Amino acid sequence: MKALLVLLLCSPCAGFFQSSGKAPAHKLIECTHGWDTLGCRSFQQMTDNNDTEVIDRLRPPLHAFVCFPSDNDRFIIASYVESKSPSAATVEISTYSHGVQDWSWTFLGHWINAGKNLAFVSNENPEGEQRQDFAAIDDTEVEIRNTFPNTSGGNSTEILRIRRPTLRFAETINGIITNGREEKPLNVAYTGYCAEFK
Repeated sequence: MKALLVLLLCSPCAGFFQSSGKAPAHKLIECTHGWDTLGCRSFQQMTDNNDTEVIDRLRPPLHAFVCFPSDNDRFIIASYVESKSPSAATVEISTYSHGVQDWSWTFLGHWINAGKNLAFVSNENPEGEQRQDFAAIDDTEVEIRNTFPNTSGGNSTEILRIRRPTLRFAETINGIITNGREEKPLNVAYTGYCAEFK
């Protein structure tokens, strides 16, 4: 009888990513420990309310990391399909602030042989393009570098590094902010923990 009761209590846990597309009857993650952030609560609110833009990024065969900076209402999703053989692939990264998507980028590249395992390396930027954007993934780390226009008309560069064994991450955003004739450097750093979905 106890075994049947446990099975009935846990049965909602098994079907989150079924084809119905409905949100789970339970939280994907509990916002405790390293995930006790406003960004985690925004993520929970979006998934609890069937936000398919977010939920679809977590479904197999995608491998996804959702990272929560420790001191603000933001979260980052980095997702890709892992390959067992060399092949073309994409890596997608999106950021959300206060429950709304800020931006999203897609990196095209290839899974290549890297010793005993495969690693993802993004394609080179088109010839003549000054941006140095890239994405790289191996067994231990995910690293993504983006350059994007900021609100003052200049460019900012974001570097995101996720350590896969510990699920810790560091993100830096650097650039120049122009206010009239005055230019000020922008240097922001965030750290925190990621949840992994695969």
